[in-house]
Amino acid sequence: MKKTLLLLIILFNFSYKTQSQEYKEHLTVINTFLETFDNGYYGPLSVDDVYLYCNIKGNRQSKIIISEISKAAIVTPQKEVKIQCKNDKCVTGVTGDLYDSLTFRTDLSGFDTEYFAVLLNLLIDSIK
Repeated sequence: MKKTLLLLIILFNFSYKTQSQEYKEHLTVINTFLETFDNGYYGPLSVDDVYLYCNIKGNRQSKIIISEISKAAIVTPQKEVKIQCKNDKCVTGVTGDLYDSLTFRTDLSGFDTEYFAVLLNLLIDSIK
């Protein structure tokens, strides 16, 4: 019984550390991408136990409740990607108002929305 319990603890710790490392790697790739996206308007993203945070130029911040995240989806190719809520209004915007999604949008050319949506979905899967 003690060996089984010890094995379970070791497996849990290994799984937790692997998952923790995975989300950090995704976060690093996304934040590197955001440094060059829309003149650095968005980012960096950060994560704690409850929220995914998006820092925005001007020392502003939006946050989305991790457990309420549905997925990232392309809204307009080469223009807009949103992280959508499972239910209504899980995003707290920079003004404190509640929204049903966290939006990354630009009017500049060259926004690879497909790549960015994939990166966000990998991050979302790893933090849930």
